[in-house]
Amino acid sequence: MSVKYQDYYQILGVSREATQKEIQAAFRKAARKYHPDVNKSPEAEEKFKMINEAYEVLKDPEKRKLYDQLGSNWKAGQDFKTPPGWEYTYNKAGTGGRTGGFYYTTGSDFGGFDFSDFFKEIFGGGMGGFEGFSSGTGQARSWSQKGEDRETDLTITLEEAYHGTTKSIQLQVIEEQPDGQLKRSLKHYDLKIPKGTLDGNRIRLKGQGNPGIGGGPPGDLYLKVHIAPHKIFKVDGADLITEIKLTPWEAILGAKVDIPTMDGKVQMNIPAGTQGDQRFRLRGKGIPKKSGTGDLYVVVKIAIPKNLTPQEKELVERLAQLSSFQPRNEQGGSGI
Repeated sequence: MSVKYQDYYQILGVSREATQKEIQAAFRKAARKYHPDVNKSPEAEEKFKMINEAYEVLKDPEKRKLYDQLGSNWKAGQDFKTPPGWEYTYNKAGTGGRTGGFYYTTGSDFGGFDFSDFFKEIFGGGMGGFEGFSSGTGQARSWSQKGEDRETDLTITLEEAYHGTTKSIQLQVIEEQPDGQLKRSLKHYDLKIPKGTLDGNRIRLKGQGNPGIGGGPPGDLYLKVHIAPHKIFKVDGADLITEIKLTPWEAILGAKVDIPTMDGKVQMNIPAGTQGDQRFRLRGKGIPKKSGTGDLYVVVKIAIPKNLTPQEKELVERLAQLSSFQPRNEQGGSGI
């Protein structure tokens, strides 16, 4: 029997190399667009049937493998006939000759998902396990689908991440109206930011994603957290990094300096002979988290005065005359 070839990849709008995750995402998007409860256009029902048929094949690795064996040179709508021995190939690769589980109807009832002749030519009756039917009975059940999860970005300050807070935000959501139509609107949330929230964390708002189809539950809303740049600290996971400027004589002789932290200043001992870009760690002065608090890293920057008084210049010149220090002759120096 000659039937019309159905390009299931084209129907779902994915490439032949698409991953299972990409196929599932494309199906959900298309199913939502053409579901009769949402789309009242005359062609929506037929498109919805074909979307489900395509997904029935491509979501199943075995069915997809067999479908791909037909080749990629076919075009949608071309006359197609299964190659000789196809039934034997299917039984051997798919179920070992077993039947049962999959059931299709030949009527026009939408709930029964009357699959195309192309599908029946390839897979026949009695193969698979389509989710639109009660197991083993062949009776159509109502079709529903959980709403898609949504993800959006949320930027907070370092102080909000460190201490925790309640933040009032407004987000655009899609809500189903009493007439079944979908409408975008702004929704207000009083969002709790837990203490110790890190950059890249996701906050889940259960049931605040897109509405379900056919009575299915709504999806969830995920807020991906970004910590805004800070004037004093850089954020590295749960650790914080800050810079401290030292005078040359503080670096040479050592000193006690005040270091800013998220809970106020603390005093730190700078050892004699400290080098530029040397890092010191203050344990437990980073961002608190469940497994323990991060650390604060202090990076030393040596500040050179641009304008010296005559007396200061004289002292520096005297030091240059008396010092035996030769940095370019030290191990690892240029030797110039």
